[in-house]
Amino acid sequence: MEKIHPAFKKVKIEIMNFPILNISIEKWNEQEDLTILIHFDKYIYTSKYSIFKEYYLGHLFCDCNGTIYKVVGKSEVESKWRKLLSFLPNLYKQEIYFKKTGKKLTKEELKNIMISRISEMKVDDFNKAWLKDVERSNSYFQIMTGLNK
Repeated sequence: MEKIHPAFKKVKIEIMNFPILNISIEKWNEQEDLTILIHFDKYIYTSKYSIFKEYYLGHLFCDCNGTIYKVVGKSEVESKWRKLLSFLPNLYKQEIYFKKTGKKLTKEELKNIMISRISEMKVDDFNKAWLKDVERSNSYFQIMTGLNK
């Protein structure tokens, strides 16, 4: 069982405003799961270190305040039911550790990132609608989700 690395015990737990967007992945792939890009909580639902290393470790995320965080580690969430019910989907979750970078994105900068990433994807009805939603967005939440809040 993976324990919290001693170095992470001293990492201050940052209060983030979810959802958060992975701004380190510059080219979005239609076949990738969007949950790799946009997170609504501080967990990943896999034990595969290769996925964590490729999509999270060292990556930058922007929260709904424009604050940028860097992923510095992860640890298993302790639960007595975890091993017994490990066959159920989304039960195996690990907490991601983020560290504030001291940098921020403006809404306009985040909007430009989203527009750029969506524009590089194949043109279809979903992506056209998504692009329009982002262009009309007025908040970080709307830019990341396309939803009006």
